[in-house]
Amino acid sequence: MEIPRRIGLIGSTPEAVRKAAAKFRWHAPWHEFMIISDSFAETEDRAAIVKEIDRQWLDILIVGTDTPSQEKWIHKNIRADQARLVLAVGDLFGAVAGTDHRTPKLVRMMGIARAYHWMREPKRAGVQYGFAFAVFLYSVFQYGGKRRKRILNRSR
Repeated sequence: MEIPRRIGLIGSTPEAVRKAAAKFRWHAPWHEFMIISDSFAETEDRAAIVKEIDRQWLDILIVGTDTPSQEKWIHKNIRADQARLVLAVGDLFGAVAGTDHRTPKLVRMMGIARAYHWMREPKRAGVQYGFAFAVFLYSVFQYGGKRRKRILNRSR
């Protein structure tokens, strides 16, 4: 984006969001990057985060989320008038900052971090992705059946 924007960051860890913000500022100095909160812990007072977002008049809000409950919090608490675009980015800040210590550096450099985590926790990942894939297939078959009926009804 060439037009200067106000971009708010809510990080998963203080170190990661600070380093990532510095890299973002270096990469795109025409944007204004501000750290709204340097952590997004489950126990933190999140009402203060919402008040700070209200105060900042952001164009984009980037939130480092680690859990589905944090994504649900975004959905329930962030309004359309607080930012034009809201992104839940997982551990993006850790990856940009180079502080993602859960994955070995060689694995990250090879670009196979997701496969690495899947191999380490196949049961959890298998259930998670298996269920999601089953829901996807159900939706595809449901849509296909309805589409076929619509096409057949039009031809009559």
